[in-house]
Amino acid sequence: MAQARPQVALIHGLGLDRGMWRRCAPELNRRFEVRTVDLLGHGDRSAAPMGLSLRDLAGAVDLAAGTHVVGFSLGGLVALRLALDCPGLVRSMVVVSTIGLRTATERMRIRQRFAAAQRNHDDGVDEMIGRWFRTEWRERDAPLADELATLLRRQDRGSYLACYDLFCRADLEIWPWLGAIEAPVTAITGADDGGATPAMLEKLVTTLPHAAGSVVPGAAHLLPLERPDIVTRTVIDHVEAVERRVRA
Repeated sequence: MAQARPQVALIHGLGLDRGMWRRCAPELNRRFEVRTVDLLGHGDRSAAPMGLSLRDLAGAVDLAAGTHVVGFSLGGLVALRLALDCPGLVRSMVVVSTIGLRTATERMRIRQRFAAAQRNHDDGVDEMIGRWFRTEWRERDAPLADELATLLRRQDRGSYLACYDLFCRADLEIWPWLGAIEAPVTAITGADDGGATPAMLEKLVTTLPHAAGSVVPGAAHLLPLERPDIVTRTVIDHVEAVERRVRA
């Protein structure tokens, strides 16, 4: 009997949707059973209320037991929450461009950006796109930058702000308990990512019991779209290594 293919779930970041994985999904689908997930308040999902917790977001994600969860940014924090709350569902994780514990200065900056988004949604979108796309990448891939800006503007504003508010504080919700996560984790981030910095990756890797990490040179935040080759290869290598250990 042919062995069932590993289950892999892909979880997007703030203001995006499952379509952000389109540059990684084709190759992953050749090897695994892949499911792309829309978070609460995104895509076609129901609205996200102000004051929601990371546990609320994670609780609305439907997973099969033993899934390898790949989370980008906010999706990476959701993956970590799932591993804490439902360890039987999460066989392993790859967390991409995912924040570690913020410093006081970093926390002040994300709160300032959130306040700016509250005042003027369009200005907040422009600021976010400016951080996500380095100048040379935006010149090379201008239609993608325009597409993501349109997607961000199209999101339900109340849900977007609710999830943005959560993103500002989600590291505090899970950080004290990360040491209890037994699932193996691979973490990657871009060398030029000003939000999920290499220093944050180091904090994650040293706090999680079974984690390894790497920094992608010459890349910023949107690794699944800017460097899908590296993200795809990382996920394949990680999942196949975990599966070999499970079957040994």
